[in-house]
Amino acid sequence: MKTAASTIRNSLFMYLFIQVITSHAQHDAVSNGLGRNMIANNNPYSLLHNPAAAEGNVVFSGTEMRHNINKLAHHFIGASVNIGRGVLGMTLAHTGFASFTESQMGLSYRQRLGEDIHAAVSLRLFHAGDVEGYGGGVAVLPDLSIFYQNHERFSTGLIIRNVIKSTHPFGDTPLSHDMGIGGCWHFSKQLQLNIDASHSPVYSISIGAGIEWCVKDVLFFRTGFRSNPQLNGFGIGYKLKDFRVDLASLYQPMLGYTPSISLSYKW
Repeated sequence: MKTAASTIRNSLFMYLFIQVITSHAQHDAVSNGLGRNMIANNNPYSLLHNPAAAEGNVVFSGTEMRHNINKLAHHFIGASVNIGRGVLGMTLAHTGFASFTESQMGLSYRQRLGEDIHAAVSLRLFHAGDVEGYGGGVAVLPDLSIFYQNHERFSTGLIIRNVIKSTHPFGDTPLSHDMGIGGCWHFSKQLQLNIDASHSPVYSISIGAGIEWCVKDVLFFRTGFRSNPQLNGFGIGYKLKDFRVDLASLYQPMLGYTPSISLSYKW
């Protein structure tokens, strides 16, 4: 019985480990509430998902308790400032447990190309710590992204992550080289629909959709889903002038719930 339990536990650990090292994206509570469909969404946390859609003069932070396991907690902080026709952004993130730590520092610059279109170049430094003798190291991950918004009623985004296909510092394990495209429809000031599709060597094609309902521009309700891997999210947000707090929970059938909280301030 102990052998079977140990086998299951080790298999689960390896699954979690693979999830962490191959899926290095960062997700805030808005993203999780929408089922991780954020490529074409313009909000204070867009710097994490599509820097070309990032807002300027924003600071934010958050925590994601991956699969409700303390040792898999993911923490991030970021800020972006307006510089002329562009936006300069920076993010810091950390994940750590037992004998594994992972950190990222990201720098990005968004430039307006026209009245409705923006493009961004991002560079992330990915550091992995010691894992029982495997050592550690640093990988460089450049990203390219585009964001188009038409009169605040429709927006679309495209992002290509890890353009040079960097591998994990531990060896030949690939870090996600993926491409995603998404659309966001604002049916009214109260209701918006997000649809994303992405492709990566790890998960092949993944599609999803999320809905956000806003009450008097103060209270936000969200829900969404994603396929491959299957994810279901729901969340709530509250905005008080320039400050907002967002809460969410993401459900994965095999690994359970991932609660998250995010805070942001815009000046």
